[in-house]
Amino acid sequence: MLNKIKGNDNSRYLSAVWVIFLCTALFLLLREHFAHYQWALLYLLAINFIARDHGVKPAILASVVAFLVWNYFFIPPHYTFSIADPKDWMALAVFLIAGILVGQQTGKMKERELELLKKQQETASLSRLSGKLVSLTSTNLMAQSVLNEVVNISAAGTVVLFIPDMRAKLIVFQSSSKNMDIDHSDIKPLAQWCFENNKGLGLPPVTVQSRDYAVDWPLSARLEEVKGLIKKDKRKDLFIPFQTETRVEGVLYAGEKENGKTYSYEEIMLIVSVANLVGAFLERNRLQKDMNKANALAEADRIKSALVVSLINKIKEPLEGINFMLSGYLSSHQEGKPETMKVLNDINQDIKELNNNIGSLFTFSREKGEKWKDPREWHNISEVLGSVLLKMAPRQRTRIKLSPPEKELPKVFVDYFQISRAVELLIEHSLINSAEGSTIEVRVINQPEEIHLRIENGGYNLSSDQDSILLASTSVQFNISSEIVRFHEGRIWMEQGDPMGATFVLSLPKKIVLYDKIYNA
Repeated sequence: MLNKIKGNDNSRYLSAVWVIFLCTALFLLLREHFAHYQWALLYLLAINFIARDHGVKPAILASVVAFLVWNYFFIPPHYTFSIADPKDWMALAVFLIAGILVGQQTGKMKERELELLKKQQETASLSRLSGKLVSLTSTNLMAQSVLNEVVNISAAGTVVLFIPDMRAKLIVFQSSSKNMDIDHSDIKPLAQWCFENNKGLGLPPVTVQSRDYAVDWPLSARLEEVKGLIKKDKRKDLFIPFQTETRVEGVLYAGEKENGKTYSYEEIMLIVSVANLVGAFLERNRLQKDMNKANALAEADRIKSALVVSLINKIKEPLEGINFMLSGYLSSHQEGKPETMKVLNDINQDIKELNNNIGSLFTFSREKGEKWKDPREWHNISEVLGSVLLKMAPRQRTRIKLSPPEKELPKVFVDYFQISRAVELLIEHSLINSAEGSTIEVRVINQPEEIHLRIENGGYNLSSDQDSILLASTSVQFNISSEIVRFHEGRIWMEQGDPMGATFVLSLPKKIVLYDKIYNA
């Protein structure tokens, strides 16, 4: 029934005229048995049925045609439009007015009934789709359901689901089209623009989002914004972004309708509702994957840390035993050969250093096994350096030259305790591997996007033959510091000194991203 009222205009009008002609042919067979006034009632009944099946306008046309044929075939004199009795003029006028009113009232009532039925069906479709999306976990199955629903509720000739890849470039995830030769290159640039600007195309104009005016409705792009991307002068398709509270998850494209008409406001509302459901589904899946990945990584870290702690305990015990035995031997053989005593002292010192490094690694692994929380806050890097220097022995502190920055430094977002440990390990490394009495220079440099902490050591040369031994002996300290700095989204690297030595550079960002929001120092 709805297809009849909303169908092709020409077919509806022709059908209305044919109904009147068929009724007239039937009435002519019985013309001699009834008064000519009685046929008006039968014509009104036919007009009522026409309005019910074909709408208001065909019913009005049927009223005019019935007015003419009643006059021509049934009001004396027959087969002419002239009227013998003046009273028949009144009857014809009343009949025409009554026919138009009957057609209007009946047609509007039927259209309202069909509109309510259509809204009920659309609501049921959205409810059915919403239920499917809640239970589904597969993005492929979700896409199939969405494409089918959009085609059913809008009669779109083409529906395409765009989802971004790892580089935030849209790809055609799934599409449904009766035209198998659809050119995605025509619509993909527009879809990418909508994705990057979080705006829709082809929607009723909404340029400012407000609570009262547009709730859950995408902002609409003006034509001049995408003028360089539009190849057609007039478009009847829709581009709707999958909006969530934090980001855009993709774009839904609904091509021109099969009948060539533009989308009604009600149809656009339904498609926007579908797009919002898809956005919620994609966000839920993304967050679920992130949570599963985080849980898996945390469990892997816990197991790895437990294994490392177990291994360290097995290594640490024999080292402590060797250190104890060697210290006892040295204390009881003070008068041995100088060369032998020097070698033994060097070995003892190396064992102590290795033991300390293993102890640091043990503490670090145990903390990671207990799952780091995020206690980061905004701190000044000068405060971190001050706390590190205060914990050092006075003899070591005198070897450190702290160069003040040229201007006030911005704060960095760090875990105060952990970043202090990273700086302390790097400074200790430089003190151990430099000549006794040499100076370690510590400088803080304010870069455009980062804060650089430079620890310059002139005690050794990275290009020397002992590089591999040196780096191997300090790999534990360096790796622990690197892990801490990586947690803070920073970097650590080493640079060649001029002409000797090397420099550790610890870099921390001044801008961070938390929960998809950017914070600056």
